[in-house]
Amino acid sequence: MDLERRFWNEIADPYRACDWNECVRRIRVRLDAEPFAMTPRQIMARLLVLTGYPRHGLLQYEKLLPLAVRAGDLYRALVIQKHMDRLQPGTPGRYATLQKWFRLVGVSQAPPASEVEGCITASALLALPKDVFEWMGGEVSVDALDPGPREEEAPGSTCWVVVFGSLLWKARLPSGRERGEVRSERGEFAYLSGTPGTLGSMRFTAETACECLRFDGALLKEIRLRVPSVGGAIQAGSSAAGLPALPSGLGKSDAAGPAVSPRKPAVSGTPNAPPRLPSPGPTSKADEARDDGDWVESGQVTLGETSGEELPQFAAWGAEILDLDSAEAAAAAARGDRAARRARTVNTKRPKQERRTRNRTPVDLRGSVGLLGLGGPEKTPLRCRLFDLSPFGAGIEFDDHSMRHRVASLAQSAVVLDLAPQIGSKPLRLAGRVRWIDQNAPEGIARLGIEFVLVTEDHLAAIGGLMTALA
Repeated sequence: MDLERRFWNEIADPYRACDWNECVRRIRVRLDAEPFAMTPRQIMARLLVLTGYPRHGLLQYEKLLPLAVRAGDLYRALVIQKHMDRLQPGTPGRYATLQKWFRLVGVSQAPPASEVEGCITASALLALPKDVFEWMGGEVSVDALDPGPREEEAPGSTCWVVVFGSLLWKARLPSGRERGEVRSERGEFAYLSGTPGTLGSMRFTAETACECLRFDGALLKEIRLRVPSVGGAIQAGSSAAGLPALPSGLGKSDAAGPAVSPRKPAVSGTPNAPPRLPSPGPTSKADEARDDGDWVESGQVTLGETSGEELPQFAAWGAEILDLDSAEAAAAAARGDRAARRARTVNTKRPKQERRTRNRTPVDLRGSVGLLGLGGPEKTPLRCRLFDLSPFGAGIEFDDHSMRHRVASLAQSAVVLDLAPQIGSKPLRLAGRVRWIDQNAPEGIARLGIEFVLVTEDHLAAIGGLMTALA
């Protein structure tokens, strides 16, 4: 947030004076130095639309969407997609595609303020079925706030997620009671208690330019009705204190996944008996079990000492009469074979199989790798060396022996890989996921493999040029 405040101080004077051209000029200077900064680019996209350049604004939003996905910022990505829909209506299924991206890359860790009553976490949104998420994406709305006070009426149980900026908010509940003023910043929530059928008001005082993703109370109620399993991540109603309280039974580290229903007690009298289907009700005499006809209805066939000759109707169907003794012997033999195969697998060390064989080029290239900036700036990157490269991934290694334990914790993590610029080329930044870690690397070396995700045509062209230059 300190970076956003420093940026806001650079454009605050022309912004308050509505000098949009000067704001855009200063933002361009900032983006030249920090091309991956999302908030400056998002404000510039909005200003370009305000000044009559919607196509230029759409271009900036198209650049922003992959950055938001890379950062794991689901709420910002939804806001960007809403702006893009307003400027150029998209095709059906775009929000489901967005959900698929985030399920691959992951979402940012929500701050504690997001786990309050009435708020739905990003993890809970990703847990929604695809069709519900697509519908939800079309129903949410975006509120843009300029510096200064603003008051608006809203139904109870409505919440706002601050996508960027900082604001003060004060809720007047439908009952007439007022809550104390609260500050919310990027990734935090503002919430109006009450039921969706009642009307309250929110007084916002934006300290900077802000954009919020708005979930109306009726929308959250409908999500709960369609997908009851996310009810634990949405808590409606008011709390007794001036600030919302943590939902009952939900800790800060709880994931908002599908709820697990408690096991129902067995119907039979035995305590540990398996659950049984309920009886369909009283049966008539015609439905009683019998085995004197060609069909078996609501009963059981008593195998006992029955032989194949005594079941001519089954033989007529061409059904094989199973020899239970032989079947048991065959099952025991199969279990022995599986045990033998497991023993051979444990005792025999197989050579490592290469998963990435397409267009792989040995290289000697310096770079750095770090965890994706889940909702904030990236962590300090680690220096590394690339020993092979393809359009689909890269193999990297660390010379420091102490890195072996740190690398082991990166399994399946989303990372960002920065490649050092070569002569005649520009720096290249790629998002990826750690797919394998070589535990048998030579002493003093830690190796891992990265599979690239969200690769664009520009990325492929840059990788191809780099592979050609280094071949």
